[in-house]
Amino acid sequence: MGREMPKRAHRRVVGGFPFPQRAKYAYRLQAALMWVSKRRPRSSRLVPWVLCFADYITQMEVDGMHSLETLANLAEILTAIVASIAYAAYRIDQYRKMTKLEDYLKKEKADNPDKHIHTVLHLMAMLGLTEDEILRASFRSKHIRRAQHVDASTRLTDKILFAFQE
Repeated sequence: MGREMPKRAHRRVVGGFPFPQRAKYAYRLQAALMWVSKRRPRSSRLVPWVLCFADYITQMEVDGMHSLETLANLAEILTAIVASIAYAAYRIDQYRKMTKLEDYLKKEKADNPDKHIHTVLHLMAMLGLTEDEILRASFRSKHIRRAQHVDASTRLTDKILFAFQE
């Protein structure tokens, strides 16, 4: 009697592990998802997506590391795109706050030329911006003038005043 070859030896090896062993886990995942979809009908909406992902992972393991590199490159590109969109949204939000402050101060100056200087607290109440947002917007703007109100008894600044200048 000859010695039998182990069952694993004749299997195709992918990535250091026999492929049928990896595929077995994907098929187990599919079976588990089908069981869950029968028990919980609301989760059955996710089953096709997860099954598609399981098939993709199985195929990726067959192709080897080339697919993993492609996936890493796609993740890198997607990260750059998301970061660019987030930065653009941040800059647009900052610009919107600055123009909101400029428009309010310009309107107040046109309506009441004698009393067109406002405190941070007044602007916070009227515009719905925080103190930090008002200060940042005033620093970015070329049309907003900042002044200080000095307390006569302590000779220290107690208020920051904002006005629109052409």
